[in-house]
Amino acid sequence: MKVTIDRNICNASLNACEHCFSFFVQNPEGVDRYCIIEQVEDNSDKLTLTLLTDGQERTVVLNDKDRELVASEGWSSLVDFVPKFYRGG
Repeated sequence: MKVTIDRNICNASLNACEHCFSFFVQNPEGVDRYCIIEQVEDNSDKLTLTLLTDGQERTVVLNDKDRELVASEGWSSLVDFVPKFYRGG
């Protein structure tokens, strides 16, 4: 599955965003969030995630082991920049 998440359209703090994402990564086909702007089934065992936030775009590919890690540690552990904790109002 390929998923694009646009954090720029949500004002949640980073910890709330990562909590929401953790639930999504464990249940990608059963979660509907307005920050998910694209979701395409590609018949892959891996989850391809594109994150848009803070003027950055990063794509990561998660196997089952990576999904478990992200579910407990958050998506910010996957990117090579420090996302803003608080979003603009």
